[in-house]
Amino acid sequence: MLLFLFAVLITAAILEKISLTFPIAQVSYKLKPSSTCVEPGEKFCLVTTIGNTSGRNVSHLYLKELIPAEIELMDADQLELEQQKNGFAHCSTMFIRKNERVRRSISVKAYKRGIHYLKGAEMYFGDFLGICGRERCITQSYGVLVYPIRLEDERLKKIVSDILGEISVTSFLFQDPMQVKSYRDYTGREPFKSISFLQSAQKNKWMVKEFDYTREELLDIIFDLGYKGDFDHYFNQREAAFSIVRTVCESLEYQGCPYRLITNMSSESDGNIGILRGGEGNSNFQKLLEILGMASGAALCKTEELLETAIQGCFEKGAFVYVAHREEKEAARRLEEIRQQYGVRIYCLYGEDYEEAFLNRQKHMKMIGKEGA
Repeated sequence: MLLFLFAVLITAAILEKISLTFPIAQVSYKLKPSSTCVEPGEKFCLVTTIGNTSGRNVSHLYLKELIPAEIELMDADQLELEQQKNGFAHCSTMFIRKNERVRRSISVKAYKRGIHYLKGAEMYFGDFLGICGRERCITQSYGVLVYPIRLEDERLKKIVSDILGEISVTSFLFQDPMQVKSYRDYTGREPFKSISFLQSAQKNKWMVKEFDYTREELLDIIFDLGYKGDFDHYFNQREAAFSIVRTVCESLEYQGCPYRLITNMSSESDGNIGILRGGEGNSNFQKLLEILGMASGAALCKTEELLETAIQGCFEKGAFVYVAHREEKEAARRLEEIRQQYGVRIYCLYGEDYEEAFLNRQKHMKMIGKEGA
């Protein structure tokens, strides 16, 4: 009997020693979102991939995946969660065979604008006897970008409608000499500069260029992230301003109205005053949404410098849409000077006027999200 117990202890000691020599570096881990860019409240998945290339089974792996507080799990009541300082940890235990790759996903949503990073996980490898184990921390920088919320506000819709109505009256089409659409026979009425000598030589007759038409840009959207006071409401009003810009630009895109967005917002993608053209039916609006989502909310320069940059490319008989988190006397005075000096129309939209609409929209989206879950 004693000999049997001794054999059992020796065997257990050997297996314990073997388990402690498991090459934990050969177990890979990755947590990525199924979509890198999402609308607020849009369902997406967090996909976990764990690979074991060691040639030995992982008998006991305890995994704590670190998830930021801005990401909401749709089936949280069915998961083992642990509260963390800046979010929570999704905890699970698994067995992984040798040379096996395990892949799983959980459904989530996010409502807050910005980039939310999935910083990694903590992995605990248990030993044979369960006395002690080893820990490995995984760091990564995968994240999901959430766009600003689209406002559903009748006041804003009416203002955008008025802007579009006035612009449609003053905008016009003109021939763009840089865009040749086709060639046709020379009739004698065309100016000499429109003759294409290359095409004329090939056709053995006079040919003239036929230019494509383009629409003049008559609208500048000036997005000012400068701080204007009222700290208690600043963050909500700032986010409301982001939503205003997104909603206005989206309306212009839908109508095919060319515009420029001029902003002093600080973003991870650029370090200068940004000037982005849109309304032309290309990928610029997608880029604009990404920049709005990435923006930190800080201003790169003062309002005066931003307005001076906008004035340099001011369109005659055009319009300005000035967006800020709240009204400020000094900025209002400078805008009035620009209106009188350049004869442009100026529409001012402030986050403080749409703060309640923004909060209600956010609350409504979360309520729908819970009902849908």
